[in-house]
Amino acid sequence: MTNRQWKENIDLIEGCSHRKGVIDFVTNILENQKLYYKKGNKHYQILDFKRDQNGDYYTVEIEVSATGNNMPGAVETNVYHYFDNLGNHSNIKTENNHKINSLYELHSALGGIWSESMTNNGLQYSEASVKAVVNFMNSVTVLKPGTDPEIKD
Repeated sequence: MTNRQWKENIDLIEGCSHRKGVIDFVTNILENQKLYYKKGNKHYQILDFKRDQNGDYYTVEIEVSATGNNMPGAVETNVYHYFDNLGNHSNIKTENNHKINSLYELHSALGGIWSESMTNNGLQYSEASVKAVVNFMNSVTVLKPGTDPEIKD
């Protein structure tokens, strides 16, 4: 997956202009499945994907065990996602980084190569974040100027 930057601002919450309503992360993107990732020796579940009043994207996450159960005392946390021009991820906004602006950055925000899925043996590395990115691509579309989505060829 490349880090090719989008040519225009893409709205990852409301999607394209002809779509009715906002994109529901759990229903439209995760297809009612759970999305996990591993960071170091810890596992996290991504519960939601949102945008704040400044237009910055964040995931709502909680720490879980290797079996997918919430860790004792774990609380939901808003984790912000910013990137530099090389695609390096940060949770802190600076003047040298930007919000999600490529498929690679979206993939990274959703667990990237560390994404996991639940199996009979507990959480295992998977392509779950790739599937989520594909579902975003299918839900968020950009119409070419002059295109009418109601006209069928």
